[in-house]
Amino acid sequence: DIAATFLLEAESEERYLLTSIRLARELFELEGEATALLIKIREGERPERVKRAPEELLGDRFEVRTRYELRPTFYDIMTYEKWGIFLISLLVLIIAAFSVVGSLVMLILEKREEQLTLRALGADGALIRSIFLGEGALIGAIGLAVGLLLGLILTLGQQYFGWVKIPVESLILQSYPVELRWGDLVVVILLFSGVIASISWLTVRSMIPVASRKKCK
Repeated sequence: DIAATFLLEAESEERYLLTSIRLARELFELEGEATALLIKIREGERPERVKRAPEELLGDRFEVRTRYELRPTFYDIMTYEKWGIFLISLLVLIIAAFSVVGSLVMLILEKREEQLTLRALGADGALIRSIFLGEGALIGAIGLAVGLLLGLILTLGQQYFGWVKIPVESLILQSYPVELRWGDLVVVILLFSGVIASISWLTVRSMIPVASRKKCK
């Protein structure tokens, strides 16, 4: 009797037939045998480390491969897509970071008189630079905090609730797959911080000299 039916993409339906292991053994005349054995590992375990045990136990008689090694082309494409999106996001980040440059330039121009006052009180260029660098760091920190909050909300919402749907009913997944990885999040934070720090330092360094000036033009 037919237990259930389901739909996949047309390519899989034309190439594969799912049936019970008993019927498959009868059709291929492989009673009591199997062509492959799937091992489910515990959550959090690394497949590359787990596969060492069956490799040592079975030796060269069997081939032990992880899920990624079974379909390397597919996972390579997913990796390239991930890095492609990352580079595009980096480009957007660099363009958006120029808003920090504009804010710092306007702030430095507006505070010319205050800079002269600080120099008259004995402050050198390094101290004044550090003040404006702190302003740039504050602007970047606010933007980073808001971006992280929105990013976490959208990512976790998509991961657990599937807000963005895939408009194809024949696929197994009904929503775009997303997974929050803390390592990637740390990389994004460090990269953003580095870009903001570099741009702020270049801007302040080019507009505020270390040597004091008698007058501000």
